[in-house]
Amino acid sequence: RTTAFGVAVVLVAITTLTASRAGLAAIMVGALVLLTVASRDSALWILVGVTAGVAFALPWSPAVRDRVSGSDRFAATVEAPADFALNELTTLTLFVRNDSSDVWPAAGSDRVLVSARWRDLEQNRQWLTQVWPIPAEIGPGQSVDVAVQVPIDVPDGRYLVVWDLLLDREAFFLESAGEQALTTVDVANSLATLTPGPVVRAPTQPTRIEIWGWTLELFQRRPAFGHGVAMMRFVVGDVSDASTVAASHGHNIVLEPLASSGLVGSFSLVALLGLLATDLARRVRQVDSVGLIAGSALIVMLVHGLVEWPLMFVPLSTLFAMFAGLWTVSRDEVPVT
Repeated sequence: RTTAFGVAVVLVAITTLTASRAGLAAIMVGALVLLTVASRDSALWILVGVTAGVAFALPWSPAVRDRVSGSDRFAATVEAPADFALNELTTLTLFVRNDSSDVWPAAGSDRVLVSARWRDLEQNRQWLTQVWPIPAEIGPGQSVDVAVQVPIDVPDGRYLVVWDLLLDREAFFLESAGEQALTTVDVANSLATLTPGPVVRAPTQPTRIEIWGWTLELFQRRPAFGHGVAMMRFVVGDVSDASTVAASHGHNIVLEPLASSGLVGSFSLVALLGLLATDLARRVRQVDSVGLIAGSALIVMLVHGLVEWPLMFVPLSTLFAMFAGLWTVSRDEVPVT
């Protein structure tokens, strides 16, 4: 029962503290594995069953649901004037429409704001972020005009102004949907004039399958020694689609080291992971309580590693090594002195 309580507490804590889709999937699989291997103990079966129920129920909560592909919470339309001169007009009227199925509150901790980000293209930095509240609550399908004040003291230079909606200090709507409207602004003698032009769509976030394809192609280009540790962000542009955001790592515990270090550098790690996975599958129903906890944690981490790269983080890689050690010790009976 102590083992059951410990496993349940750990899984519930991890599940409730993460909004990562990959993390949730890994925890669900770990809970299901425990349901299978722990059937010999009814108390453990019940507690882990409750944990699995929590893991499956959480994705239906709003905080987690918004991160699942297909969520429409950030569906919105923002329209701004095609051009204006800041020295002549400092108040603009934006058209904002709620295209989602949620109500947008105008007050409270989850209020929705209108935002404008001024990015200095010459110095490659963000110069200013402005936010304005929406005048009233906006329901699904409803629209409203929002009056905003734009700055007139913008330093000379060339800027990219990004109009968006912001869930109070948490998430940009159109950035999440990959449909930002980008406009170039040239500022001379402290007088800014908007340069009209076609609406440009921001790059979309790539899927895991796309990232894995890029990572595999990078490995195929340099199979022996790879491109170097943490170098993927600098070379992925050679194989990725220009319409998507470039990935900084491979999101896979096997493909990532292969692309970074090649066959020579990653052979030991990949071989150890393979041997560990094989041993887990062979002995997971035969271990004691310590082995059950260690094996469950390792299974969760390995499943997570199929869609992420958890070993790049020192705390997770340290825990992985500790649980691997406990799993190895659990194969032998340690004499008590």
